[in-house]
Amino acid sequence: MYALLHPFVQIALLRCKPQDLPASTLLLKLALSAHVVLGVLMFMHRLAFPQALLAGAVSTLVMCALTASLLFANRRSARIVQTLTAMAGSDVVVGIAALPVTSWLQGPADGAAAGGLAGLLFLVLVAWNLIVAGHVLRHALSSALPLGVVLALVLYMLSVNVIHALFPGMT
Repeated sequence: MYALLHPFVQIALLRCKPQDLPASTLLLKLALSAHVVLGVLMFMHRLAFPQALLAGAVSTLVMCALTASLLFANRRSARIVQTLTAMAGSDVVVGIAALPVTSWLQGPADGAAAGGLAGLLFLVLVAWNLIVAGHVLRHALSSALPLGVVLALVLYMLSVNVIHALFPGMT
């Protein structure tokens, strides 16, 4: 298990690049499956299980579609498998770290200070996730990190808007 997660942890720590991963469809399927499961766990705080399952699947599909489109538009389609594997796997690593924080945010309020701390931790995790996604995208597109982070932010905002449009309970 450690051998499977280690490369994604290294990507999340910005120590490895997506091209360090094998171009394996099996690894891609495992990373995407884990991404859907993580999405379900995140969405179950606000949605019933069937809707959370659908939202997790839609979130993963949107991430795949937007990332693949970006690579196609930049004539980097040969990098799709490794990029999607890196995006999904590193998102799962950051998401696992975020699960306790999202539970804390959704739980009963223990006071303004605790809620403020949970909100701050959540923002730090979102920023970390955007930097990691920007790191992956910069390598996939052979560009600078700031451009990768801006593209990651655009992809994140589009994904959030799609989820909110399809699942009004997420407001």
